[in-house]
Amino acid sequence: MGLGASSVHPRERIVVLERSRPSGSSISGNVRFFVAGDIGQPGLGRQRVAQAMSHLQRTWMSSGEVPATFVVGTGDQVYGKASDSAFEQLEAEVLRHLPVPWVVCLGNHDVKNKYAGWAWHSARHGVRGPSGWSWICPA
Repeated sequence: MGLGASSVHPRERIVVLERSRPSGSSISGNVRFFVAGDIGQPGLGRQRVAQAMSHLQRTWMSSGEVPATFVVGTGDQVYGKASDSAFEQLEAEVLRHLPVPWVVCLGNHDVKNKYAGWAWHSARHGVRGPSGWSWICPA
């Protein structure tokens, strides 16, 4: 059983993790997922990351490979004020590009301002977007 980075794109700072089952295993299949952190800063940087993940996803699907089935968010999904408009912008720039579950944990920027960031995340736990993404943050 191996876990390794199959695709690394330094410009977009994307690492794709895959886990393969050893031959002869009674469990079949592979798991592929993305890990994304510090996507809270609006703008071109996070848009490029989302577009690159989406491109990889389409490439895998069109070639019959296993697509990523979820994204792990390692924290700092919001910088500054945690608001509805911040989430709408995150959806427009990132989430809609990859319609899979986003399993997120909280980072230091997410818990600033006396729990406002924590409340922002937990209020969206279980939300599903029109493109198919979902927000999972059981914190």
